[in-house]
Amino acid sequence: MDFAMVVGMDVKNMAKALATGSAIAVFALGIAGCGGSDPITTYTPTPTAVTSPSESGSPSASASPSASPTADAAGLTDEELLEILPENAERSDLQGAVVTAEFFIQEFPKMFATGDTAVWDALSLPGCDFCESGRANALRYSDDGWIVTGGEVTHAPEITEANLQDDGSVVVLYPAIEAEILATAPGEPERSVKPKSYLNYYILLKSDGLIWRVIDVDVEEA
Repeated sequence: MDFAMVVGMDVKNMAKALATGSAIAVFALGIAGCGGSDPITTYTPTPTAVTSPSESGSPSASASPSASPTADAAGLTDEELLEILPENAERSDLQGAVVTAEFFIQEFPKMFATGDTAVWDALSLPGCDFCESGRANALRYSDDGWIVTGGEVTHAPEITEANLQDDGSVVVLYPAIEAEILATAPGEPERSVKPKSYLNYYILLKSDGLIWRVIDVDVEEA
């Protein structure tokens, strides 16, 4: 099985959105996880049209996406999800979007390690290609008896940016360090399948008034 990432969304357009969107907040290192009430600085450049993502990367190029995660009858309720989400994720402003984006990306390796997609499903909107393919891959590894460890995602020593779009959605640029990924197939020794990586995640989210949920994600090597 291949852990190579496939980039489908137009990263350049997303980066352009971060530079020219209707409102941008710049968050200092670590602010997404702390209890601060306001971003360090905000400014409002000239609005411009933004291309929404249509495709996204996944850890396996050969996986076929499953049905939309939110189509499952059973799953976490909003109340249960809010208890799991970190402090400030419930905020309806840009900081709430940043906290949720970080939490979602950090959930990715946990899903592969445990095979539990409940939190991932609850935060994924229908039509999110990255969400669906990531879920399908995690379940495939779990069903096939693989043990996957590592891949923890931590914030890189860079600035996290959040861009408010005219339709109320938010693009978050989250620079991250992904730890080495190790995998063990049934009856085989553990092996490294992906080295430590420096990545830029572009996460597009929209709030339903209670929780920020993920529309799609793109990733590029930093």
